[in-house]
Amino acid sequence: MEAHFQKSLPENVSLQLQLPWLNFDVEGEPADWTPVREACKSWYELHRRVRESPPLFGSNKTLFYLDGGDFLELIDVRDGIRNYIFGPLRRDIYLYCTEIRSRQEIVTRFQKRVTEEDLVEKVLEPLVAERLMFTEGRQYLSMAIACTPGEAIRRMRQEDDGRKDAQREH
Repeated sequence: MEAHFQKSLPENVSLQLQLPWLNFDVEGEPADWTPVREACKSWYELHRRVRESPPLFGSNKTLFYLDGGDFLELIDVRDGIRNYIFGPLRRDIYLYCTEIRSRQEIVTRFQKRVTEEDLVEKVLEPLVAERLMFTEGRQYLSMAIACTPGEAIRRMRQEDDGRKDAQREH
């Protein structure tokens, strides 16, 4: 492969050309990619089935939410069909985390409604355990997406209105 690159370049350049990614020695046992391949195949099959035959509401999403204003319904079809209904506090936290948020941001935002200990033990950890929220380090991200683009737009507009109200208060 290196020879093909060299032929396309001026001779003085091709003589100096070194492509280190083409020359390497593997140290130790190579990684076993079988679990990754199997997970990709499983993921592909799940999404193919959902696209071809949406199980609920005509939605071709595997994990999505419907916002009821003071409650939130999550529908998860990744492993059978499971649905969750969140009351006002859990709803607000979940929607707040549709963008990556640090634990401190979440604690600060909801400190008047819940203690940090209850926030972590009763809200965040159970959501992570149910695979409805992802965490890495001290950051959290809600995994469900809006059922429709209109639902997502409505949520984003409400967030913008909330930010404007907060700025007016300061």
